[in-house]
Amino acid sequence: MPGLHRRLSRHALPDATTVRRLAVLRPDGMGDIVLTTGMLRELRRQLPSTRITFICQTMWAPWMRTCPWIDDVVEVEVTTSGNFREPKRLYEMLRFVRRTWPLDLEMLVHPGTLYEYVPSRALAWFSGAPARLCWEDPNAAVETGTGFFTRTLQFSNSLHETKKCFRLLESDRARGPWTKA
Repeated sequence: MPGLHRRLSRHALPDATTVRRLAVLRPDGMGDIVLTTGMLRELRRQLPSTRITFICQTMWAPWMRTCPWIDDVVEVEVTTSGNFREPKRLYEMLRFVRRTWPLDLEMLVHPGTLYEYVPSRALAWFSGAPARLCWEDPNAAVETGTGFFTRTLQFSNSLHETKKCFRLLESDRARGPWTKA
């Protein structure tokens, strides 16, 4: 996909404070989304002029559109069963690309680490954002799709979800450069 390669190979951001178009990818359940809202509030406080897009499952999108700390909501369908090349999953990915590429994202943050996230982590890559951040438990011994990201922070899955979100915001390693060298 030449268009995707061109998007992913754009210049690195010098650090997270320079981002103008950021997305937070959270295609899982309502509880995890609620635990992410504190991070959204802090992102808005730290990056007041940044356009923040929240990517979530279609069923949660109307609720998230009421969140005062984000500018846009992109709905996505993520199926966890079946092969990545199944027609339904390919169709979902195409719809996702059509919704995200016009946003011209510079950075995407994915706060999630479980093995079921491999399909959603592929969304991070297909977003076209040249800088993509997630965290990973180095002791989990499970492939979760970290290859789709330019930066992976090492946090234990035993940490509470909100603690991981705030450590992400505080991390010196999260400040850049934001793409692989």
